[in-house]
Amino acid sequence: MSLGIKVHHLHESGLFYGGDSVTGFVELVGPLDIPDAVIKLRPSGCANVEVQSNNPNHDDKQIFFQTTSEIFRGVINLQEGETRTFPYEFLLPEYTAPSWGQTDIKYHGDKGYGMFAMGPHPIPPSTAIGSEDMFLAHIFYFVYAEVRGQRILRLNTSYLTVVPSPAQVRYALQQAATAYLARSRTVPYTTPPPPKIKSEKRRSIKAWCSDHFASSPAGPTAGFVFTACTTTVLYSGQGIPIQIFLNQDASASNLPYIPQFHLLEVGYKLKGITYGASGSSWMGHLEQRETVFKCKICYSNVAMAPGQALDIGFRDSERDAVRMVSFDAVAVSPFTTYNISRRYNIEITLVFLCDGQQRSVGFEWENVNVVFNEAYPVLAPTQFATADERTYEGALAVVAVVAKTALNVLALV
Repeated sequence: MSLGIKVHHLHESGLFYGGDSVTGFVELVGPLDIPDAVIKLRPSGCANVEVQSNNPNHDDKQIFFQTTSEIFRGVINLQEGETRTFPYEFLLPEYTAPSWGQTDIKYHGDKGYGMFAMGPHPIPPSTAIGSEDMFLAHIFYFVYAEVRGQRILRLNTSYLTVVPSPAQVRYALQQAATAYLARSRTVPYTTPPPPKIKSEKRRSIKAWCSDHFASSPAGPTAGFVFTACTTTVLYSGQGIPIQIFLNQDASASNLPYIPQFHLLEVGYKLKGITYGASGSSWMGHLEQRETVFKCKICYSNVAMAPGQALDIGFRDSERDAVRMVSFDAVAVSPFTTYNISRRYNIEITLVFLCDGQQRSVGFEWENVNVVFNEAYPVLAPTQFATADERTYEGALAVVAVVAKTALNVLALV
């Protein structure tokens, strides 16, 4: 005897959205003889945090929707190899904790510092995030079926992969409307002090200490401000626009000339941050970070001029143009539920020469939106992309128009 659960796919991708009406059938294969059979179906949506410890009390489980229905009651008599099916249908909710759902939710507002949901929200996407030494976070949807009789019990489980609906994706992409800048701190440049003239005379201990430990007089200074633009709405397969602006800070400058700047390297990272709530009253919330996507663009000592906007990318030799780095990773969209919160940050680092001295400056954007692209060739919505090192030989181009994408701002002071 075998028990199977078949699910009809509504969409070509085999994925499901909140609001879908899910249909299928429970399949029994004989031999089986149950005069008082009862078949029940229980679809559920759960969010689990498993803390990597030997104490199961540290784990946290939230059931944000669940229903139980009886789809058959009666006699089942099947011969060897004979098959019988029992259809079912249920609604996958758009929001957690629907009025018709049997939920089991414990709020973590006291120890979540506002990072966990405190009420109904759009159902989160199927997710699997893990760390061998911290915690595992899972969002999963499943259909559980059981066949009961006076002496017989058979059960099985089938899982669904849930992703943001096309309407949610359209809404996220519509947010790409306003341009903002991320500004770095002022980068000071100080000319070296004039060299000291060494004396051939024998000096006292007091004079020797004064020479080696007293502060040297500072030379003229020049202040420069690096400003960066990039999109904070990432979509798998899209190009990542990055623009850099270099301007002189007149209020912080008294140098009679403009130092020479040469760009050496641009580093880009998308960081994923996961917060998880434990079932322990004293443990509080957990946090783990990883790099989801990164690339490095290397330059051959390319000159930078104040007042110019520089488009960052790599050289397309066939078109003789600068092409943007492609976001070729698949990552689950950010979400917040009762015990798990997933967020993203972008980090951009510039390495440059200023009058021959190597310097660096960094930028950061918080709360980046990663929009799930169902049409992207690599469909792995429950897994994060491996962040391997992508290195390109790049070239700079002066552009007159800021990229027409969503941008965010963070002032580093």
